[in-house]
Amino acid sequence: MFFESMHSPQATGDERASLMKLRSLVEHVMADGKISLKEADVIQTALISDGQISLNEVNIIFKAMRAKSKGYPLCTWIRC
Repeated sequence: MFFESMHSPQATGDERASLMKLRSLVEHVMADGKISLKEADVIQTALISDGQISLNEVNIIFKAMRAKSKGYPLCTWIRC
C-alpha cells in the first residue's frame, strides 16, 4: 500500500480514534456525491487541527473519497 494503514503499528489508540472520526466526516460529506466549498473547509479544519497532516490521514481521506466516488475521478470533487 502506498500510505500507512489506519491499523499500522505507528498509530496509537488516540490516533486510530481520530482517524475513524475523520473517515466518518469524509463519508458524511461525500454522502451526496460531491463536496461543497463549505464541506471542504470542514474537512481541512479537521485535518489540520493538530498542526500536522499524517500519511494515515491522507490515506483515510482518499480511501473514503474513492469508495464514495463510484469509480469517477477524484478531480470531479476536488480542485486538481
